[in-house]
Amino acid sequence: MAGKQRPLRSWIYGDYLQALGIRLLSGRLLDDRDRTGSVAVLINHAMAEKFWPGKDPLGKRFGQGSDTSKWYEVVGVLSDVRSISLARTAPFEFYRTLDESAFNGMTVVVRTVNEDPTTIVPTARQIVASLDPLLPLNNVQTMEHVVGESVGQPRLMSALTTLFGALAGALAIVGVYGVMAYNVRRQRREFGIRLALGADSSRVRNLVVARGLTLASIGVAIGFAASWALTGVLKSMLNDVKPTDPVVFLATAVGVVTVAALASWLPARAAGRVDPMVVLRDV
Repeated sequence: MAGKQRPLRSWIYGDYLQALGIRLLSGRLLDDRDRTGSVAVLINHAMAEKFWPGKDPLGKRFGQGSDTSKWYEVVGVLSDVRSISLARTAPFEFYRTLDESAFNGMTVVVRTVNEDPTTIVPTARQIVASLDPLLPLNNVQTMEHVVGESVGQPRLMSALTTLFGALAGALAIVGVYGVMAYNVRRQRREFGIRLALGADSSRVRNLVVARGLTLASIGVAIGFAASWALTGVLKSMLNDVKPTDPVVFLATAVGVVTVAALASWLPARAAGRVDPMVVLRDV
């Protein structure tokens, strides 16, 4: 098999696949025919698409070295599983029967219909003790706990990002409002002259909002360029979302422009209510 990226090899036995709900997409599962000396393996869909795109992988062989008699033969294709981490895409993975090798330790999966899966732990310990009293059974965890640990850090990063995003949005609203309110006070004479020359209040309001949107558009353009430059850093923080996803960029831009429009509206209303007589009297 060519390429630097090697598939992940996993050893399974019994009803492991059924217990975890890993579906058989094509071919067959490993059974009594695949004992010691068998070259039969199962591969996941990601591996099938990587090395045999658009082809039927059943019956295909792969391995290393010139002795093709020791190469593995694909007998089934399974659905993808994020066996390394939920925050990472499914690796290229193939499965062999545990009869082919012995290990000092292994992971046993038990599926139960009880609402509290921990209630089965004492029974599981009794079964293991009946097989071998010296065989330890440790690190017992529920699948909910395993999933929680896997996504704990991404969830924390997501929560912090959401919090900082909300704070940034609030600061943007306050900042845009402060700038626009300050500019309206500075340009009271200009607005008063416009109103005295016949401009209506709605036109003055639209002028102020347009200036706010212009500033927001410049900020969006700068932010777009900076975000695009930081896509490499964002890859490690995102799951199933491309850093350059156009939908995310578009939604963010629309949100910033909307915030800017809302923050400009109150100063715009104040500009439209300027009394021309008072302003001209102060000239």
